[in-house]
Amino acid sequence: MIKNLYGLTYELSWTVSPTMRSSGIGKAMVSQLAKGIPESIRSEIKTGNIASIRIAEKAGMAFEREEKGVLHYRREAVAQWV
Repeated sequence: MIKNLYGLTYELSWTVSPTMRSSGIGKAMVSQLAKGIPESIRSEIKTGNIASIRIAEKAGMAFEREEKGVLHYRREAVAQWV
């Protein structure tokens, strides 16, 4: 049986301290969080923020669209067997 996911979508947002950038902590942090969320997740990223684009993609999100300088990323819900 597949768990009912109720159509929820979580919006993820993150900031990495300048002293910790390029350490991989952002990718690790968001990826680990995303693994624990079976529902859909999304994120809005400013155009040109390559580090956050990589973090979103590592967390399983894919580019959806660009709107007014903002990139919209999304991962659909992950089916969970109960």
